[in-house]
Amino acid sequence: MRPGLASRGLGGPQGPPARCPPRCLRRCPRRSRPTSRRRAGARSRADEVAAGAGRALAGAAGLQQGPAPEGAARFLARVSVHRADAVVVGSDGQPVARVVVTLELVPAGDAPPVREVALGTEPLGSAATGVDRALRAGLQHAVDEAARQIALHLQASAKTESALVRDLSAADPATRDHAVRVLAERRNPAAIPGLIERLRDADPDVADRAVGALAEIGDPRAVEPLVDLAHRRGGRALEQIVRIVGDIGGPKAKAWLETLAAGHPDAEVRAAAEESLEVLRRRAEPNARAAASR
Repeated sequence: MRPGLASRGLGGPQGPPARCPPRCLRRCPRRSRPTSRRRAGARSRADEVAAGAGRALAGAAGLQQGPAPEGAARFLARVSVHRADAVVVGSDGQPVARVVVTLELVPAGDAPPVREVALGTEPLGSAATGVDRALRAGLQHAVDEAARQIALHLQASAKTESALVRDLSAADPATRDHAVRVLAERRNPAAIPGLIERLRDADPDVADRAVGALAEIGDPRAVEPLVDLAHRRGGRALEQIVRIVGDIGGPKAKAWLETLAAGHPDAEVRAAAEESLEVLRRRAEPNARAAASR
């Protein structure tokens, strides 16, 4: 893994200038243009981000920085900061620094990258130095969490299908989540019963991930459980599941979509059902022509 990779200048914003009020956390229009000292500071922060990512991946996933021994797997790590700001949260109204990062681990060769988005928070003081300290700490928390999630994903990717199916019932939501993700990548129909159970997962993120996994595999056994979920959730989730069920297809999917298209009170749901029925009709035309020519 090559160290030192980070988007330049994304190591976290500096605190407000001294002439701004202590609680002014927005970029001040009176700031001067970037100087060479500021650009050097940005490069330094970028290097800090990359080094922190390397340490986090080494600790969580057992990856080592530097040249890889012959025959060892090689990865390139990238980290990007998407958001760094301060917000007031909680009943006590205390401000916190909030940083969102993406940590991406790109294997050598054709294997797909592993990508995790994570949030880090840290209480902050009113002084500029307190803001800067909190943003740096929040950044490291976010990178550490993303590295932990990447480690879990690498561990899940090394497991057999039967082990992953067992992980679907694990107590840890993150373990369940990564099991769902890897099973979706492998598209093994044997995972369908376990994935259907996860539609009722106590963690909504795991339940949503299970919907995506069932859509990815496309097994007709998922139609009825997805229909039940659509009626429980309603709203935009219903529209999403209408399209997923249309992609899966089958007699049960067709019957449900026809019912929605004919009489659902929401015009957008009716339109989504009609679009999915049209997809089913187009898919059935080649089979009908082939049967007629025999």
